[in-house]
Parts: sequence; C-alpha cells; structure tokens
Amino acid sequence: MSFMIEPINGNFGAYIIGRNLSELSLEEYEKIKLYLSKYALLVFKNQNMDDEALVHFAQRIGSGKLEEPARKISLSDNRKYIAYLTNICDNNGKQLGFAGNDTDFWHSDQEFRVNPASVSILYGEVVQFSGGNTSFASTAANHLGFTHDEVSMLNNLYSTRQPAASHDNAPHITVAHPVILENVQTKQRYVYVSENTIAFFHDEKILSNSGIIKKSILGKILSSENIYSHRWEEGDLLLYDNSQLLHRRECFTGNRFIKGLKIYPDTLYQPEIPGWAVGGI
Repeated sequence: MSFMIEPINGNFGAYIIGRNLSELSLEEYEKIKLYLSKYALLVFKNQNMDDEALVHFAQRIGSGKLEEPARKISLSDNRKYIAYLTNICDNNGKQLGFAGNDTDFWHSDQEFRVNPASVSILYGEVVQFSGGNTSFASTAANHLGFTHDEVSMLNNLYSTRQPAASHDNAPHITVAHPVILENVQTKQRYVYVSENTIAFFHDEKILSNSGIIKKSILGKILSSENIYSHRWEEGDLLLYDNSQLLHRRECFTGNRFIKGLKIYPDTLYQPEIPGWAVGGI
C-alpha cells in the first residue's frame, strides 16, 4: 500500500496515511526519510507499537544509533533508549517516568549535547488528559521573513546551551552550535535558536546584544501563523526533525503516557548538528 500525504500547513508538517509502521519495507523507510527532510514533522495515526517495535522503527529511520534519555528516571535495562513521559505510577505507586505537566519552554531536543540526536519520536500510549497539546514551530529562514543580509549575519554566529538541572544523564557543560543549519536534501536554511539559548558569540567573543538578537529571532519563529499544535489521540506517532523545528508541551491535567526516542539522523537526509563544549557549569 502506498502512502497518502496530507500537508498540515504551507510551511511544514504532514499527515502520512495508509501504513502500519511495524510492517514497512526498506523502500518505504527511504520514502519516510525523504518526507521528513521535506516536511520536518510527520504525523502517523492509529499505530499500535510496543517498545520493541518503537526501537526497531527508530533504528531504521535514522543512522541506526539512538541516544539514551537525558533523565535517569526514564532508564531501565529493557528499554534503554525509550523515555517514558508520564504521570502514571506502577502498582507499587512508583513513578514510571518523567511526570512534567506544565507548559514547557520552546526547545529542540538534545540541544544541550555536543552531538545532538536530532530526530525524535513521540508516541501516544495513554491519552486521557485535558490540554497537553504538543506545539511545533518551523525555523525555516525563508518562511520567517529573514533577509539575505540577516541570514548572512546569523551564519557567522554561534550560540550556547546548557542542560537543565533534571537532565541527570547528560554532561553538565556549556555547548555551542552554529546559528544557521542547512538541510542536505532541500538546501533550505534553518535558525537553530530556542528559548534555551543563552548567548551568541562571534570570533570567540560573546555579543553584548545577545538578548536582543534572541528576542528578535524568537519573535519571528513563534508568530501564531507559524505554529501547529497537535491534539493527541491514542496511537498517534509524531516523527520530527529538531534541526528544522522548535516544540513544546502545553500544560495538561489527567493521565498521560507518551514514549519518546532520540535518533541520530541518516545524514543523507538530515544534517548532523555540529557542536563543541565551551566550559563546565
């Protein structure tokens, strides 16, 4: 069965209809990689995937290498690469995973790492809550009204990040990444800046107007017409490219069980995000 593609809006995102992700051929994996490079966010409905099936899909949609969750509460021997994002407890009352239910910062997954695993999966196992949408915003420079001169200026800048205090399974260092990334397939340029960005620098000097630059960039990215807010249903699987998007969790009440995986990209389709450590915290 071939895929049916239904674009979400003019800038990014698409529903992919008509396939069980547990039964893909090698050719279909390659098609999905191309779609992800083009649309940045792919939404698959009505999936039924256990942990083994999720890991199998994740390993084949990227380079084969996965990143462990950044929080130890998400780790166990039988699901090394799957983060449980849930406020549900086990039969003994023990928390099963990370239970955050507030409105998150606009961010890119793994941006606090030197070598981010930049492709991500979120899978809706239990969706019995009010609110809790996952919202996405494109960082495509040509869709955001950046001029050629502005992109050229940003292309000479780097910006810094640090892990959150709750990221207890990641090195607590300050890392730097280029502000402009280019997709290897489409040659589109993207602005790699989030609400977690600390400062900008050029020629190893921190820019005194870093706050102004950050506010200006985020003002373009987070305009209402540039945001898609996904309302969850059980069996939804979201596959997205953090080199092209920001996202956040909206606050919720109720029971929620989302599974997350972080994937190193197949560099024929998505770029690796270069980075380096610039100091400890």
